[in-house]
Amino acid sequence: MAAKLGWSERDVCVLRRLSAANIGPAKIAARLHRTELAVNEKARRIGLKRGARGNSWTSIENASASIWRTAGMPIAEIARRLGRTPTAVLARLEKLREPSRLMARRMADIPAQPSAPRAPRPGPGRTISTRSCMCCRKRFLSEGPHHRLCAYCRNISLSPYAI
Repeated sequence: MAAKLGWSERDVCVLRRLSAANIGPAKIAARLHRTELAVNEKARRIGLKRGARGNSWTSIENASASIWRTAGMPIAEIARRLGRTPTAVLARLEKLREPSRLMARRMADIPAQPSAPRAPRPGPGRTISTRSCMCCRKRFLSEGPHHRLCAYCRNISLSPYAI
């Protein structure tokens, strides 16, 4: 594609019309036979608010997205209705602290309680022996010479900065 020099009035009008219709910069660039970078730069220079970035969310959009998501509408449909990308909608819903499938998946990965101390397992060529903890001096089952703290002392923090 040969590089186009300058923007005609027709190109600027097409850019304004498509931008107002919430058409993304990639599609506008293809329509005008320009690069996405050139479209974004021209949109910035002529003062268009809707571009690749900088789309402020209105309170109506926030409320609509929250209500639709609570009703079970898919992220892609919300994005289509608001004229935004699914990634932007998902990020906004997370910022508004609305539950989504992604957040539910993340929360499912977090254990509710800390796991119990695991039983010692000898590695290849190692045997389990009884040792004294270097911290509390109690006897415990050790996995090897590297294992010098009991499970309790390993999980506590003696730092003055610990919460």
